[in-house]
Amino acid sequence: MKHRPSKWVVDIIICASCAVALLSLISLFWLRNSKKEHLPARSLGHFHERISYDALFKATDGFCSSKLIGSGSFGNVYRGTLGPDGKIVAIKVLNLQQKGAFKGFLAECKALSSIRHRNLVKILTACSSIDSHRNEFKALVYEFMVNGNLDIWLHPNDEHMQFKPLSFLQRLNITIDVAFPLDYLLK
Repeated sequence: MKHRPSKWVVDIIICASCAVALLSLISLFWLRNSKKEHLPARSLGHFHERISYDALFKATDGFCSSKLIGSGSFGNVYRGTLGPDGKIVAIKVLNLQQKGAFKGFLAECKALSSIRHRNLVKILTACSSIDSHRNEFKALVYEFMVNGNLDIWLHPNDEHMQFKPLSFLQRLNITIDVAFPLDYLLK
């Protein structure tokens, strides 16, 4: 004759199984949210190499103002020289005190690491580290655009006199060239 487990043993097994399933779901949810807040190295996609704060500090001569090539709401962009081959790059250092800068950093890493288009600047790597003052430091390293940025060409000022004013046809071609990657990104 077979021995059947009592009803309370079955109830305990069902409750324990539900508790394990619930804990598994909570753990999965917690891990998923913690990955959104931090930038693990593997989420950087196909970057060439990891880079340290010290390497970026050295590449920009200590983030010297003479190396500053632009600034915006989320940070400053510096011209830097990396590695033994002297590769010239643009280094965007985020101002993490600015609201939304960290979220923008993550979005830019995600978008630019997986998208390739001839009219979009290529991201080479990113740095998520601690600076020399023990503050959080985040930077993106891009290919350097030797001909300057679009703003300089569209709105040359006294500082950029070497840039000739663009003709209407040149401006139209630039508009079309900007529209293609935007269309690509929105698809």
